[in-house]
Amino acid sequence: MSKILVVGNVNVETSLPIRQFPIQYEPVRYLRGEISQQVSAVGFNVAKALVTLGHQVQLLSVIGRDLAAEQIKAAVVETGINPTGLLQLAPTSAQSVVLYDDNGRRQIHTDLQPVLDQEIPLDRFYAAAEESEIIVVTNISYGRILLPAALQLGKIIVSDVQTIADLDDEYNRPFLMAADWLFMSGEKLPIPAPEWIDLLYDRYGPELVIIGMGADGAWLGGRKSSYCPAPKIDQVKSSGGAGDALCAAFVHGMCMTNDPVQALKMAVAFASHKVRFEGSSAGYLDRDNLQRIVNSIEDGLQAANK
Repeated sequence: MSKILVVGNVNVETSLPIRQFPIQYEPVRYLRGEISQQVSAVGFNVAKALVTLGHQVQLLSVIGRDLAAEQIKAAVVETGINPTGLLQLAPTSAQSVVLYDDNGRRQIHTDLQPVLDQEIPLDRFYAAAEESEIIVVTNISYGRILLPAALQLGKIIVSDVQTIADLDDEYNRPFLMAADWLFMSGEKLPIPAPEWIDLLYDRYGPELVIIGMGADGAWLGGRKSSYCPAPKIDQVKSSGGAGDALCAAFVHGMCMTNDPVQALKMAVAFASHKVRFEGSSAGYLDRDNLQRIVNSIEDGLQAANK
């Protein structure tokens, strides 16, 4: 079990199924028990996944002073995380609406405005970070402000810059510069992932780069580059939160094995299982069941190669 600090957003998420993208206009749609609401967002998703995998997690996040905040605190407590890191600095909490189609593709509408102008006090950050071995700093604005302080501590910094498309992205540059283990989505990359990894190393030099490729698996750049395909999924419910699952499970894999290639296999298996479930923070495997799935995949590959 590792001690991990996660700095990131927590919000209330509403999930809405649609037939397909693009959306055809209809004045009213009548659904039957298909609209759901849960606590989610990158900070909560990564923290919850790491707790489910058996790690000791602290969560630092900015929430509001509203009814949604009570829902957030209850979910954090239920997850097994101490809620004292939920700082009620904003008037209202962040919210999101996720649309997902029958193929599991998702479109996220997120409203972070209430928390974007807030800052986590440095003393709260240092107190939490001092006890942690790994610091996950998501690319929320108040996480960006904390990066210089995180760098001073000399601990492993993990960041996810999400759907980046430009190495000169002004907002994400501090994360690109600071992260030891750098995550991103391959959805908007302008060139193939291996070429993008080479450019990243030339420009920023992270220890590890992990690029989530959705149903195509993930790419790893590090001491040696590797590609891991995703297992075939019978039914994808929603791909929302898959990148967060990939990030959390890779961190778990590194804590368990210190082997990036093995960690990538664990991360892809974990994320592939997660997309069978509705809601960005649902569908997480525990440590034993994740290892069981990884073992079964490897056994199948060995049998196929005989």
